[in-house]
Amino acid sequence: MFKSLFIKELLLLGSAKNRILSFLILLLSLLFIFHFSLERNSNLNFEALIGIKWASIFILSYILIGQMTEDETESEAYKITRLSIPIGLEFIVKSSLVFMGLIFIFSFQSIAIGILFESGSKVFSNFFSTLFISVPGLLSLSFLGVLLSDLSFQTEKKELLLPVLLIPLSIPVLLMSISAETKFLISEEYNLSSVVLLFSFSILYLSLGLIFKEYILD
Repeated sequence: MFKSLFIKELLLLGSAKNRILSFLILLLSLLFIFHFSLERNSNLNFEALIGIKWASIFILSYILIGQMTEDETESEAYKITRLSIPIGLEFIVKSSLVFMGLIFIFSFQSIAIGILFESGSKVFSNFFSTLFISVPGLLSLSFLGVLLSDLSFQTEKKELLLPVLLIPLSIPVLLMSISAETKFLISEEYNLSSVVLLFSFSILYLSLGLIFKEYILD
């Protein structure tokens, strides 16, 4: 059942043929603007570079989650889904798909940063280490985003409610992710307390998502 639902969500996300290309173009545009405006006179330090990296990830995650909700609403696929599968499974599958999308964005972004920015070569060369550090942050954004998209879907002001809730609730995740990744690039030491705390946020948002889907939203 998980596999069938995952394939359905994946096909729904990929229904627009040029969607992946548009995401990559947007990402490159953001990075180029940051590069042109901030690195003209001096090289960026690691903290500023990782801040740019996570700001871009957040923007694209918001767009990705919003498009998934819009596509599902237009196709009315959610009506069929909710009649045939457990509600909690739907939340897990959608979050997994968003997480995979963010991993893809993270990977492509690391390559682009290594090319565009002078200090980005260390970000690219430490890709797997920074990915390990970033996984709990990406998971937290995925669970939180899907939870809030489902919550906003139940209201008439869903275009307004999603960013209003997502931005402030994402700030702790973004700050801890930036701190953990920056510390590793500077000192090559893992900030285990930040990683553990980010995993705690992931578990919290997963639990809240399952509870909301099971007892409140549906």
